[in-house]
Amino acid sequence: MTTVVQKAPRMTIDDAIQIAAEVYGLQVSATALPSERDQNFLLEISTGEKFVLKIANADEDPQFLDCQNQLIRFLAAANIDLEFPRIVQTIAGEDLAEVTGDDSRKHSVRLLTWVDGACFAEAKPHDRTLLASLGRALGQMDMACANFVHPAARRVFYWDLRNAAEARTSIELLPDSRRRMIEPFFAAWEKIDWRGLRFSVIHNDANDYNVLVSRDGKSGRRVSAIIDYGDVVYSATVCNLAVALAYVMLDEPDPIQAAAQVVSVYHEQFPLTESEIDVLYTLIVTRLCLSVCIAAQQTRDVPENEYLNISNAQIWSLVEKLQYLPFDWPTRVFRFAAGMPVVSDQPEHTQSDSLLARRKRTMGPSLSVS
Repeated sequence: MTTVVQKAPRMTIDDAIQIAAEVYGLQVSATALPSERDQNFLLEISTGEKFVLKIANADEDPQFLDCQNQLIRFLAAANIDLEFPRIVQTIAGEDLAEVTGDDSRKHSVRLLTWVDGACFAEAKPHDRTLLASLGRALGQMDMACANFVHPAARRVFYWDLRNAAEARTSIELLPDSRRRMIEPFFAAWEKIDWRGLRFSVIHNDANDYNVLVSRDGKSGRRVSAIIDYGDVVYSATVCNLAVALAYVMLDEPDPIQAAAQVVSVYHEQFPLTESEIDVLYTLIVTRLCLSVCIAAQQTRDVPENEYLNISNAQIWSLVEKLQYLPFDWPTRVFRFAAGMPVVSDQPEHTQSDSLLARRKRTMGPSLSVS
């Protein structure tokens, strides 16, 4: 993963302006945008129309960029209540172009229309309506993606939750106290039976900066877009929901309850199997572990990129809270939210009372589970 980040483009704003003119025939102003392993620029023309210029990592396979483009087009044509960017072709009528950096490395280039909206991270508080909207959007997206096929999505990728063992090797970069905190979560990941899960192409990065929110008339705020398809991969379908929930839970007074509200509406749109809901919490905490381990390695090697640590403090705060939860409790809450049986020898009303009591002891009494 480190080699990929170190081969990120090093283009300037002037380079971006020149590429826009020479490749796309556009006279623009440009502003740099944050990115992990690629380089993005916000472009604006005189009419006010905005675009995103995406300059790919030198190691990025053009076939995978085609996969991203085709998935965006596929989802835009599906029955999903989300906005998707439009791919802008070059002067030559191509979806992709190639440019050479000052280091002589070649980079693929794409241009997408800008999608407006506030980041989910900044659209606080995350009320019930907004969380339901996210569950609906993710469910619709995963239902559509079940029918999308592209060979380039079948790749080995360090952000794929199936490959958590690769990120785990960076645990040695963490202080002992934090290592001890996440080792039990990695141990739980080892026990996942992947054979019992559905697989499909997934977005794989619906984090709180890639989910956009807009105001929907009198009905309040809603999720209006899920952007950035650079982490797309063929993996267990439930991983897409797990990634999103890892970020939904950040800074929430009752993170499991916030996640459960998303799960409830997702399940209405695209029903989860029992096998999926039973590994969902393990996959959520695995994503948190991946994030802190990958950030530790990448910031060691590319310390100047502040974006690599954008959610680190919030993630550690959440992990510190989750370490005290009985590990089976979130799964029972998720089952309850999805209307599935909560496995227990207790009568049903006692199960619900027990869930409430355990939440109050661990998270406080701020929210109900209804």
